[in-house]
Amino acid sequence: MAGASQAGLRFQEATSGTLHYIDATVQVPLWNLGQRQAEQATGAKASISVQKQQEATRLRIAGLIRSALWDMALQNFALSASARRITSESKAI
Repeated sequence: MAGASQAGLRFQEATSGTLHYIDATVQVPLWNLGQRQAEQATGAKASISVQKQQEATRLRIAGLIRSALWDMALQNFALSASARRITSESKAI
């Protein structure tokens, strides 16, 4: 991965003579061949993966809700059947 840009300046002076010099440096990031495309491809794959995980989670939640609704309907049916049986048994007595 490319690094951050940098700039530097250094000044040196000799106190006993006339030696003076300045040293300046500049660094700029350079991309390795294909690195930018590889990073963009990795980002695109990660984005697609997140979308697929979101869709899978939605489907999982929908399945849980559907299952809970079917369980509630089944319990209501069992309750109604029990109530009818108790009513018919009480009439028979």
